[in-house]
Amino acid sequence: ANGVEGKRRHAFVMSRESGLYILDVTDPSAPVPRADYRSSADRHYEIALSDAGSEELHVFLSVSQDTVHGFSQTGEILDVSTHSMPTRVATIEGLGGILVVIDSYLYVSQVYDSTTVFDVSDPHHPRKLGTFDFFFLDASREGDYLYAVRPEDNLGVLDVSDPAKPVQVASAPPFFNDYAFQPMAIATDGQHVYAANNKGLYVVDVA
Repeated sequence: ANGVEGKRRHAFVMSRESGLYILDVTDPSAPVPRADYRSSADRHYEIALSDAGSEELHVFLSVSQDTVHGFSQTGEILDVSTHSMPTRVATIEGLGGILVVIDSYLYVSQVYDSTTVFDVSDPHHPRKLGTFDFFFLDASREGDYLYAVRPEDNLGVLDVSDPAKPVQVASAPPFFNDYAFQPMAIATDGQHVYAANNKGLYVVDVA
């Protein structure tokens, strides 16, 4: 699996080759398949999930299609409120990357390039807010701050009180000298940041 998200007793599992699988995990020891979704793309790379505090539930996918000139990337938004019937409600052409959904905002980070912010309060009509010169491998928000793991400084801290204009306010020194061991996932509780990779779990005090 390329990614796994969970919400409302269901697991949303992304397979690079096969697409999205939705499983009912009410009984975690006996998951029940509910539906699957495969776009017309060749590969499915990233998944993020948001309910924006409403009854609706949406999945955001990053997919790519092989072309004669290389490949093209697309963002897809699916309504999965009815778990057995995922429905595509919008696409974002020419855009793919690492996806993070925070509240009503979608951050799409293209590694070694930049990050684009979308207002997805209306998932049927995503609205681009802006692009800033900062990229990440994963990110987690607490209050007005976004904590992001990056290849260069390992941990960057952004002020996102204005979601369309994030400002980097701090960074942490590298945890590792070898790129192969860079942190790949992050979470925060407001007091600590937890960064994980194939070598283990690292905890940073950010209180």
